[in-house]
Amino acid sequence: MTANSNTDAETTTNMDMSEDRAERIRQRAYELYEARGQEAGHEIDDWLQAEAEIEASEKAPEKHNARARVQSCCGG
Repeated sequence: MTANSNTDAETTTNMDMSEDRAERIRQRAYELYEARGQEAGHEIDDWLQAEAEIEASEKAPEKHNARARVQSCCGG
């Protein structure tokens, strides 16, 4: 396998992850819009809130995994 093949595979994986993340943000932003009674004019706020929520949910497992590693390693 050439270095180029790895780069192409990584790029495809990153694109898939980016598309998946964007879709989750879109879905959450729409949920926020619906929760507000479908009131127009808050699209940017909904998108930014959804983006922040998705980012936080992506980071949460990392914190949990780090805590589990410390507990298993150090008994804490």
